[in-house]
Amino acid sequence: IKDAASEALERRQAKKGYMEVRGRFEGPEEPPVWVSEHRLLVQRLIGRPLEDGEVVHHRDRNPGHNALVNLLL
Repeated sequence: IKDAASEALERRQAKKGYMEVRGRFEGPEEPPVWVSEHRLLVQRLIGRPLEDGEVVHHRDRNPGHNALVNLLL
């Protein structure tokens, strides 16, 4: 899995400590958008977009700790 931050143009801490990344994740011709890093990482791991109602949890309850071993769908 490619690290979300490696494709990101920017990375920031959003509200409540969650990390967001800004990049062209929909394609090189699309404008950059901000997305939740933890959700992007899990989508890449499972190979599909998250469905409505699917929630990504942080095992250690630290919203800034986005290592894959810490994320639970």
